[in-house]
Amino acid sequence: MSNEDILRALITVHNGGWQIDAALQFLSPQFVEHLGGGPEMHNRDSWQQATEGFARAFPDYEAEVHDIVCHQDRAAARTTWRGTHTGEMDGIPPSGKRVEVSLIGFYRFDNGLVIEAWIEQNTLGMLQQMGVIPIA
Repeated sequence: MSNEDILRALITVHNGGWQIDAALQFLSPQFVEHLGGGPEMHNRDSWQQATEGFARAFPDYEAEVHDIVCHQDRAAARTTWRGTHTGEMDGIPPSGKRVEVSLIGFYRFDNGLVIEAWIEQNTLGMLQQMGVIPIA
């Protein structure tokens, strides 16, 4: 698989139902994720724990890939994810509201696996859509 194929599979593996074990096959054991405004995940275990919590909050999550650009061991992706907030997320009770969140990610590959990711998503927009923060 090319880096683009690996990244596309990692981003969309949860469409139609969370498949966390399947996603782990695309991550290096030394995987680190830098999440803008959120906790840094220092390994696959911390990524899995965070993803399991997110899956409970948005069980109908679907991701759409708009663009992927690859160069050597790096890739960038522009995506949108959608889901309904039906479970608690970081202490925020379920709102029942559907959200649509844009995301930009930069990824580094090593030996055919994603070893590092830098993720920036529209968290403010997500919280506004959930009704947690008023829209000014």
